[in-house]
Amino acid sequence: MTFRGTQSTIFALVLFSIFTVIVYQFSKPFFVILIFIILWMLVYSLTSYIIITKTKLIKKTLVFFSEEIEIKDINYIEAVTEKKVGYIYIKIGKSDPEDYYILHMKNKSKIKINAYFNNRGRSVGRYLKKEYKIELKEKDKIKYIYGNP
Repeated sequence: MTFRGTQSTIFALVLFSIFTVIVYQFSKPFFVILIFIILWMLVYSLTSYIIITKTKLIKKTLVFFSEEIEIKDINYIEAVTEKKVGYIYIKIGKSDPEDYYILHMKNKSKIKINAYFNNRGRSVGRYLKKEYKIELKEKDKIKYIYGNP
């Protein structure tokens, strides 16, 4: 099963395209730099994905770099939601609130996976919890305006 971040990619491209049109009116050299940045973001986001086979989780980036993880080596999954003090959060739809997942391995190492990798509306962490019965712990991480105490 393949998990991709296509919804986030489309949203980011629309925002950057609007910003690029505005910048084009004021500065042509800066416009060229922005086009290269947008193209790099597009290539990176379209070539970053996660494949889950029966026994392995394979995290691929730019086709050349890959990281293979044995699913049986995952001890538990921590779903982290970052919140900032003083902000109001409105949840629209049935999406999960977490920003990223931390896979805690049995050898005490940790691997971070962003929550925007989806397949048919299910994120990687929720899929692993349901299909492989891996424990999922939810954690809220609060950020303060002037640093954490």
